[in-house]
Amino acid sequence: MLAAFVVGAVLGIVANSVPTEAPKSLAVKLIRRCAQQRDCLREKIVRGMKDETSKVWSFFDVRIDWIDPWDAPTSAVDVTVLLEESAAPNVVSRTGVVVLAALQLPDTPCGPGVARVWVTEARRYAALIPDVHFPSLPPRLSDVFLSRALGRALAHEIGHYLLGTSRHTPRGLMRARFLPLELPESATRQRYGLDPVDRDALRLCRPVATSQEGLRAVR
Repeated sequence: MLAAFVVGAVLGIVANSVPTEAPKSLAVKLIRRCAQQRDCLREKIVRGMKDETSKVWSFFDVRIDWIDPWDAPTSAVDVTVLLEESAAPNVVSRTGVVVLAALQLPDTPCGPGVARVWVTEARRYAALIPDVHFPSLPPRLSDVFLSRALGRALAHEIGHYLLGTSRHTPRGLMRARFLPLELPESATRQRYGLDPVDRDALRLCRPVATSQEGLRAVR
């Protein structure tokens, strides 16, 4: 089943979610796919994406362990992320909106999952920030906005993985639609929280720590 993060026009606020368990970890392997070296994102943007995803999930005491793809055996990885750095997505939502990211849900709860994130669409999304001419922004600022777009899209897909469903909610992290005007704002628990039903579901399906001797987490 395909779960997707799309660009749209729904904005929501959700009440603070209070962690109720000790922190757990999720092993995520990132595979960058760019056709040519010139198409690859700068490492600073990729780090920013990881930091944004980790920040969102830290609100729920879930730690993201970024695993070096060359060191990690498949059995030690919870979610494999394909960062499509040059290809446009071939996925469209039911409303005709092109998605930023998508997740193939595993056949069994908390089994290995695969997510895809499309840089081309994240750039288009960031360019829609009201009253901002994205191409003329200083690189330092445009990098921040692009990192946030990518990181929040991935955080949303990880939500589908941990919750084991493609269901969306009216507010919070699991909204189907996010506004570009949110990108200049730092992520907060109020903005990217989980509703009570999802908080309960998350507690039922938090993977145990997967860090093992010999694996190397990377930023």
